[in-house]
Amino acid sequence: MESRINYLLLATALLGTFFSGTATRIVSISMPTVAQSLGTDLLGISWALLSYQLSNIGLSVVFGRISDIWGREKMFALGFLVFAISSLLCGFSQTVLQLIAARFVQGVGGAMLQSSSRALAAESVSEDLAGRAQGYMTTAHHVGFILGPGIGGVMIDYFSWRWSFFLLVPVGLGGTLLALANMKRGRTAIAQHHSGTVDYLGAALLFAITSTLVFIFDRRT
Repeated sequence: MESRINYLLLATALLGTFFSGTATRIVSISMPTVAQSLGTDLLGISWALLSYQLSNIGLSVVFGRISDIWGREKMFALGFLVFAISSLLCGFSQTVLQLIAARFVQGVGGAMLQSSSRALAAESVSEDLAGRAQGYMTTAHHVGFILGPGIGGVMIDYFSWRWSFFLLVPVGLGGTLLALANMKRGRTAIAQHHSGTVDYLGAALLFAITSTLVFIFDRRT
């Protein structure tokens, strides 16, 4: 079997999973600074971390089903756009409630990215390279997860905590353009759409259960 790689699609998938991991912890090292800036305490600002995880983890499976029906590339492009807009809102937040809400929406964008990224990575390569592509995706996510606090710390040292989020805006917009460019190329235009509907009640129950588990285990750590 001849090996093939759609480098544009693979790079876009890697970018999405990397910055989804980065956003998970980018504000963790700056929590005292953010709390002081927004006039709250560490307990209040910790909800900004938790709200991202709740929406990101709780909605990933739901958006995976929606992307099967609607189209993975469309979901991926929309995820980058939501990620960019919510990152901008995070940077402009004036109260802790605004930041928590913006982080929740940012997690929604991250869930959109994660729900499609691995499938798109698999489509970007031939079958003999599928395992390697998934390894790249796992590495990209964990590298972003590890570098997130460091990136946030650099932004605090040289700019302000708000730039931890502003930095993600051009990345999100760039990812949107890359995803749209790949759609126009049409190189992954294999049958993606499936008939069916979304089980909204099941999705709501799944989100509630997942969110509860995330909340319980996160508060214990």
